[in-house]
Amino acid sequence: MIGGQFGIVPLVKSLESRGILEPEFAAKLCSLGNINACDKNGETALHHAADFDALDAVKSLINEGAINLPSPYGETPMHVAALQGNLSVIKYLISFFGMKVATETDFKNRNILHFAAKHNQGNIIAYIMQNDELNSLLNVPDLYGRTPLDFALQNENDGAIYALMPNAPDDVTQIPGYGIKLKNLKQTNLNRKLYLFQQMRNRKAEDFLDMDGNCGGWSFLFLIYASVDREDEFYDILSVIEAWDETAETLQETQLPASLRSIFKNREELFEQVLNDLILFQFTTKATNALKLMGWGQAQRVLQYNMMKDATRDRTLRHLFCFVDLVVTKTQLVEMLELFSQYRGASIEFLGTGHVASLQITKEGKYKYYDSNLRKKTGTYDTAESLAEHIIKFWYMPDGSFENDTIRFSSINAYKFYEKDEIVPEMEETVHEKDADFSPNNFTKLHQAVLRNDLDTVRYELTHNPLQLFFLDCHNASPIQMAIRLQNRACLQLFKETQLLEGRIACDINYFELEQSEPGFFTYLLSEGWLKLEDYDHYGQSLLHCSIGYLNKEYAMGLLHNFAWDINKGDIYGDTPLISACAYRPDSEIIDAFFARKDLDINKPNLYGITPLMAAIIEDNTLMVHRLLEAGASLEPLDHAMKSVFDYAKEPHIIRLLEEAVFNRLLDATSKLMIFSSPHSQAAQSLPIDTLNNQKRDIKAGCSVQL
Repeated sequence: MIGGQFGIVPLVKSLESRGILEPEFAAKLCSLGNINACDKNGETALHHAADFDALDAVKSLINEGAINLPSPYGETPMHVAALQGNLSVIKYLISFFGMKVATETDFKNRNILHFAAKHNQGNIIAYIMQNDELNSLLNVPDLYGRTPLDFALQNENDGAIYALMPNAPDDVTQIPGYGIKLKNLKQTNLNRKLYLFQQMRNRKAEDFLDMDGNCGGWSFLFLIYASVDREDEFYDILSVIEAWDETAETLQETQLPASLRSIFKNREELFEQVLNDLILFQFTTKATNALKLMGWGQAQRVLQYNMMKDATRDRTLRHLFCFVDLVVTKTQLVEMLELFSQYRGASIEFLGTGHVASLQITKEGKYKYYDSNLRKKTGTYDTAESLAEHIIKFWYMPDGSFENDTIRFSSINAYKFYEKDEIVPEMEETVHEKDADFSPNNFTKLHQAVLRNDLDTVRYELTHNPLQLFFLDCHNASPIQMAIRLQNRACLQLFKETQLLEGRIACDINYFELEQSEPGFFTYLLSEGWLKLEDYDHYGQSLLHCSIGYLNKEYAMGLLHNFAWDINKGDIYGDTPLISACAYRPDSEIIDAFFARKDLDINKPNLYGITPLMAAIIEDNTLMVHRLLEAGASLEPLDHAMKSVFDYAKEPHIIRLLEEAVFNRLLDATSKLMIFSSPHSQAAQSLPIDTLNNQKRDIKAGCSVQL
């Protein structure tokens, strides 16, 4: 029996007493009885023993069932032992688990030789170089193309350089790359420098930059350049920001890369332009909110682009399609990327959990990919397989929800830029390729034909197997829904002509996907009977939820003036149209129409206990906070996290509105008689009544609504 009578407890207690394990982690291991459980950093007890160079502990842990598990960043106990120079641990792990553990890489594709070279561990390097089964690790590049020798050169580790390069010159400083660090083009570094620049200009930087990240802005800015084969210019811009030494003097520097000299006169002008672009494209800054460009809809992207001074040329932007809420495996992602590649010249945004990355399809069907969380340009991918592997490996961080080869996308949006004089076709032409015999996404022939806009194949499949109309893929979408996603009116018309649909379609509409479509497509679906104003989608959202998100005033007003329609009905998360209005900042006339409804429940919470007032405060929607308070929204409710509106209020202007509301309501609730007749209010009796009344009026009149 593994662990004997007392399980793993004696071993864990021993490791704790030696300082190898922290008490909190040791207690967790004993409680779970699982020797492979992870600490708060995702590391196992074997990681700690390897780091400590405790060979006896490593052997004992393996005897209890410990294995060479990776951390959330892909680092195994072997990697930890290599960076610490713990050769005895490395030899034992290889002897027990086999040579394969020595060749495993972390999420940045770094092997044990990378770690040893970076940390100047000559004993590890010598062991690997003398081992015929391992010395091939010398030529393995990491995510950014760096070999172990590059690590040694960049970190000026002379001992490691001589060990890796037997024929190195006596003066290793003459070797190309010596002491030259890898550029750090990660958005965290770039955002920090832009934030500092704003502070130097005495601006409130958090109004212009999202301090949690600006990946949405960087992502779309990349597509603007990559769509005209000028991504090198984009990376030159990033390099200029990265190279800034953070002094005011160098902001006036005019020695810019050749690609930028005709566009910007100095670094300061470049910084100003980039900030302007990020404000437009990020979606989540206060400045973006004020411009009413928040959200992930096609309308917002088009409006944002039209407001930008395009450094490339005068072009227009068109939305192609949108996929929402997808969980895909690597093989499913490969198939989708292959289908996307048939839209030559398409610009695609992937929105995951809290992150955005972008993809440009070249004229040859290859893939230019950009992820603002990476330090360096990743280049062009020739195949869908290589790109899918990269996306899965370097984006997804295990959280226990999905398998390691799976990723969740909140949405995938595709656009295309057109030159000013270019004719925009009714439907985008694709490069037709042969359908695969097997579809990992369970796409039928009809699904695939719709995705390619291949009307001939659509007609053929409808004739020979019309029931495909109702087949669902792995993501619960029928060919009908696929056609709606692509705004493909020709396919929808062909579907109607089958006479299988019997008039109006009872299909699963997804209004979030419709938010991404072009304005005229809404009208088309309504006029052709594909949906009605009173329809709800399978998320329980109404067309009002959608039209608010899309900022479509016509449809929103139509529903708000339909007094037979339930304005307080929430979606599957309990979000009412009023809560949606707090997030999307609709037109003031729409807000007036909301509050004109006598049946409006201004306090109805969602399933998480979030009230409209809480939602408005969370979204920093000052106008809605003011209107809700003016309408008498309650200050008392607590959500399911036991938080009140006061807990969510962080901004000074929001806090001031709440304080004014409390003061005004206290005055309204307390009659003059109660205030001035109480024997315990001697001090209050000395205050003039007119002073209190005037103060109340002044507070109401001076309520500042900041947009």
